[in-house]
Amino acid sequence: MEDGERMKKRKAFIPVCLVFAMLFTLVAGPAAFAALSFNDKTFTGAYGTFNGPTASVVYNGKLYVTDFYNGRVVEFDADTGNFLFEYGQTGSGNNQFNCPSGIAVDGSGFLYVADTYNNRIIKFKPNNGAITGWTTFGSGYNMPQGVTVKGTNVYVADTYNNRILKFSDLSGSSFVEIGSAGDANGKFMRPYDIAVDSFENIWVCDTFNNRVQKLDKNGVYIGKVTSDMCYGISVDKYDNIYVAERQNSVIKCIKAYATPIAFISTSSGFVRPIGTDVDSNDKLWVVDVNSGKVHYAQIQNPNIVPVTSAITLDIPASNTNDKLDVSSSVNLAGGVRSGILPAITINAHTSISTLPVEVEIPAGTTVTGPAGWTEEINVPTVKANNTVDPGTGNTVSSVIEIGFGSTLLTFDQAVKIVIPGKAGQQVGYSHGGGALTPITRVLTGNTQAIANAEIPAGGEGKIDVGADLVIWTKHFTLFATYTYTGGGGGGGGGVVQNTTPASAPRIAGADRFETAIAIAEQGWPNGADTVVLAYGYDFPDALAVTPLAKKLNAPILLTDKITLTSSTLAEIQKLKAKKIVLAGGTGVISQNIQDSLVAAYGQANVTRYGGESRYATAAAIAGALGNSTGKAIIVNGENGHYSDALAVSPYAAANGIPILFTRASALPAETSEVITDQKVTSTIVIGGEGAVSAGVLSQLPSAVRYGGENRYATSTMIINGLNFKYDKVFIVTGLNFPDALVAGNLAAYTQSPLLMVDKGLPDATKTFLTTNKASIKDISIVGGQGAVSTSQVNEIQNTLK
Repeated sequence: MEDGERMKKRKAFIPVCLVFAMLFTLVAGPAAFAALSFNDKTFTGAYGTFNGPTASVVYNGKLYVTDFYNGRVVEFDADTGNFLFEYGQTGSGNNQFNCPSGIAVDGSGFLYVADTYNNRIIKFKPNNGAITGWTTFGSGYNMPQGVTVKGTNVYVADTYNNRILKFSDLSGSSFVEIGSAGDANGKFMRPYDIAVDSFENIWVCDTFNNRVQKLDKNGVYIGKVTSDMCYGISVDKYDNIYVAERQNSVIKCIKAYATPIAFISTSSGFVRPIGTDVDSNDKLWVVDVNSGKVHYAQIQNPNIVPVTSAITLDIPASNTNDKLDVSSSVNLAGGVRSGILPAITINAHTSISTLPVEVEIPAGTTVTGPAGWTEEINVPTVKANNTVDPGTGNTVSSVIEIGFGSTLLTFDQAVKIVIPGKAGQQVGYSHGGGALTPITRVLTGNTQAIANAEIPAGGEGKIDVGADLVIWTKHFTLFATYTYTGGGGGGGGGVVQNTTPASAPRIAGADRFETAIAIAEQGWPNGADTVVLAYGYDFPDALAVTPLAKKLNAPILLTDKITLTSSTLAEIQKLKAKKIVLAGGTGVISQNIQDSLVAAYGQANVTRYGGESRYATAAAIAGALGNSTGKAIIVNGENGHYSDALAVSPYAAANGIPILFTRASALPAETSEVITDQKVTSTIVIGGEGAVSAGVLSQLPSAVRYGGENRYATSTMIINGLNFKYDKVFIVTGLNFPDALVAGNLAAYTQSPLLMVDKGLPDATKTFLTTNKASIKDISIVGGQGAVSTSQVNEIQNTLK
């Protein structure tokens, strides 16, 4: 809250009654806040005067205000404005405060008070004027000003230590320290207050740096926005952030889940606002230190998001009715409302899946609606399955409304909608509910250009990508996914999952090149825009490129070194690929091959990721992949160690984690540089000490090792320890690498494990099958009889009975 030294210099506070006043108005704000209705009440009573009110909090209908110079906490009835009780007096002992500032409350009604000049946080429970449970919470503070509670976590702005403390329990016994003095991102100069949003991101009034910073729940910097001397900050249940800028005499609002971070409205009319709080009834409370007043307003339409420029929204599942206000882009002309939109990306967390529903509206898209349209667009909202009628014999699995109810909105460019986990299902649309119109157009690719070209005005199309159903549409409405009774749906362009639980289908060709082709045809039956090409007689490059292939939604095909294998070339043409990615330097895929592809596809459509060594190639591929996970997978890249890494490739690809190589006894410089450049904070190490020594392990950040007594035990350790789904399993040979490498790319789309066999059924593999047979519904054999024999398949099926 306010700097103590500055407050001591300003003694001329006039004690006044606490007023809930209609004293501030809105300026230049969007519809979200233009409808605020303010109220005023005058608090009366012998103790209803303040000398420097600093912060407030509401609990069970009671308003608690810290009274800085009077050394107390004052309690009022939040509805009637009547004074009730006061707690504490000036001093440094029990039941005493010396300039209390920040205040918060936990779920049991305990108050947490920043007792600033006593350098402590006090926890107590108010009880009709009596103080119970008085205790000091934590220690080591230097002029703490702000405190907030989120669940069982307590956050303290330790202002003069220039840090935030996050306590993991309500006892104050365990905490982590976030930040230090400075003006770099993630550092602070006199942080005065904190708030925590629904994603547990931490918002900090970095007061003397004139900014608000956003950190993730672990204290890692995310972003910032300039704010002139902010002293108070709070968040409502819709993830609106309210910031008190004392010097500017305003309250500003941020949408916590919007990128870039920006203020979307400003409320003025204060003298020196210093504290903000939002109660459970959607009232915004503002403490004005110089006027000695507390203001409140009922928040109206807090779910409206103004869109004035390119924006990305990561909307929490609790926000079920959020709307985009695009009025700044739309005008009424000729009886319709129309305008050109900026780029809009929405990730809406819903009950459909742990993954969000994604919507991408490309920049420059013209939206058109009827004259009665209010220029708002509903973000993806889950509706009841009985909202639509899928027809006889069909079962609805999800219904999502996007747009503006039954009002038809159309677009001149295709808009992308990703419904997670619904690949293979049917999808249809309905305007306003009722009968569904099936979407039957299957697109030839999952790109903006293809969707724009193949979808007519007002039309739509679909394509399966991995486990997800992607709709490309030029209109907004209700969309519903459904299945046929007794059968699955179609789709195209993504991975087609085998759904024959009782069988063990084989994906194989005459050799390693044709097995890779068979996998490509299994996973990409409707073609692929991009194909990844790897050398067929060594493992590292193909292994390292698997996560990139997944990112590009591309099959991996194999080739000889000097000349492009003819069957592979024919498959590239069959897939109607437009772009080719080469994995490895000219030592494994010749310049001759690259030149021939450039001649056929153009220089801009052939890309090579390669280096002077396999370690450099893996580093180059990691750079192309990008890494927002903070993780890396480390495997031995020396000959003879491929088997350790096979089982981890689906996990790496599914999660976008780069695979980097090391030597057994030395960490290559190329690998070390990627770890540093990509800010890797944790590593997964594959193989025992014979593959990756303890010395190398000690150089890796937060390393977790998966290594068993042999390659089969290592593979099952990986599968058991990482996030795989067991309903589908791929069986591959552990005695050679090509089949498993290309299968890992396919398995990534369903997060399925690769189980390895030798000439029989290894103990570790058999134990895994026995333990998890209730979960395994589908197995696929990768490779011919020379890789996995019929007798091995029979043994696997018998084990699963």
